Amino acid sequence: MSSQSTTSDRFGIKAFKELPASRRPGMWRYFFVALSSAYALVAVVGFAPEFDDLFGGTFQFSFIPAIAYTHGALMMAWLLFFIVQTSLAASGVLKWHRALGLASVSLAAVMWISMGVVSAGQLIRLTSLKTEVESWVYDVVLSQICTMGLFALFFVWGVLVRRDSSSHKRLLSLAALVLLQPAVDRMYWLPNSGMPFLWPILVLLIPLFVFDLVSIKRIHPVTVTGAGAIIVANTAINLILAMPGWHEFAQAMTNTIR
Repeated sequence: MSSQSTTSDRFGIKAFKELPASRRPGMWRYFFVALSSAYALVAVVGFAPEFDDLFGGTFQFSFIPAIAYTHGALMMAWLLFFIVQTSLAASGVLKWHRALGLASVSLAAVMWISMGVVSAGQLIRLTSLKTEVESWVYDVVLSQICTMGLFALFFVWGVLVRRDSSSHKRLLSLAALVLLQPAVDRMYWLPNSGMPFLWPILVLLIPLFVFDLVSIKRIHPVTVTGAGAIIVANTAINLILAMPGWHEFAQAMTNTIR
């Protein structure tokens, strides 16, 4: 399989173009369809206990229910949208793929805002009750801020290089991947490797590395950069969480809005 190299002056990285999805041989044609479907499955598995409580009427909301419903619907809509987009690309229906891609900007913006609203709403509600905010709440909010930053990075970058399909599809895959962090955080049955809940995300990156090796015989620069950004960001979060004064600092910041 031949590959053509191009240089991205805007980002200073060397990107490689492989065959488009509709022209790939065999199962590789549907690689990103399978990847997006796997991401949606991880989200369902991670949130399954909460779905069960919700439908059973025993779910305890930590913020306004309407916001929780809206946020959950937006997150699932994004993952389903990703499946649709990868399916269109695999089928060669690029006209609709591009048209829906423009619509995804609005969906991504609303979803990103909802992530911030949920994070802030949880803290505001607890502080308004004049109760002691449990330390784990600060940890969750910090993790959510990290997820928001990574998603914004990968999505905006992916939109900017949308004419470079090899970089575009990898960046949008990374954007969808980082959204799985809350689902992974809820998989309490997973073993802890010392870096809380980071290794499952790295495991989910393995298929992308395999695809690179098969399609272009090397690891794509975007894959390497994306994996590095995820590792660095999560390592920084874990270092902050391990600091003795982290919870005291977060508590002091919360006290200013009591």
